[in-house]
Amino acid sequence: MSCGNKLEKEEAFLDSEIHRLHDVETMPHITKMHKLTKELREVGDSLEILPLITALEKADETMFDWMDQFNWQSEATPIEDRIKYYKKEVKKLEEMEVLIDNAMENAQNYIDSKK
Repeated sequence: MSCGNKLEKEEAFLDSEIHRLHDVETMPHITKMHKLTKELREVGDSLEILPLITALEKADETMFDWMDQFNWQSEATPIEDRIKYYKKEVKKLEEMEVLIDNAMENAQNYIDSKK
């Protein structure tokens, strides 16, 4: 396999990872996070829920900040540079996924404890 072909495959994999992490693993949770925030306000004491709501809002803000700053790289950019950029973006998305999952899990656990 030629070096160029290997790099193209790596870039294609990173492209699919970015789409998977954004489109499947994080973005669909935005509506659920908003619903959890509303439920927290309905069932919880304001001092108890404040850190949970703050975590949900931070996760939501992180997602939209990432979307604002992310740029698909031009074919004019050397493939090595595109791969380096996409690897950093995959790492950011993986960290965001953990942030979102933790915020949602903690909020849901609190809501469940009040039922």
